[in-house]
Amino acid sequence: NKTYIRSTAAFTYQFTSDRDRKSDTLFQKTVTYYDWYEYPAFRFSTMLNHKMSNKHSLRLGGTYNHLWGNMFAIRLNSKLQYDTLMNTTGRGWYGSSFAQWKYRPGEVTEMNTGLHVFYSGVTSQTIVEPRWGVIFRLPLDQTFNFGMGYHSRLEPLSVYHFRTKVSTTVRE
Repeated sequence: NKTYIRSTAAFTYQFTSDRDRKSDTLFQKTVTYYDWYEYPAFRFSTMLNHKMSNKHSLRLGGTYNHLWGNMFAIRLNSKLQYDTLMNTTGRGWYGSSFAQWKYRPGEVTEMNTGLHVFYSGVTSQTIVEPRWGVIFRLPLDQTFNFGMGYHSRLEPLSVYHFRTKVSTTVRE
């Protein structure tokens, strides 16, 4: 029987910017869209793995992510005025926990089943994601893998802070 714990802490930083321009007949360039997004984050994860026997192992773990964002976007509207789509800072967090059981009934087959629970402090939603997979070991060091389950996609903070124009002066 073998048990180990693995933990990781990291600070990440992502920056992206985009500028679209058009040229008129005199080749004068006009910016039609401009944005920049800056996303620093602190991330922590930990996992406990316990091998109960040659056939069974259990893995438990969790993650915590704290995000910040500076977000800005403008576009040139039909009246040739710049419309501010976003000019905000935001922060939020999300966390998850998981349990995974691996079972090897024989030399050629391995099955994994697990449950992943995700909570978003940005949207206040809890998402439960069951998962299952199987691996068949074939001759000549080949494998056939099959898996299914729910896998949520995290969006950048800008998606949750974007406001739609509801009148000529108001965004919600």
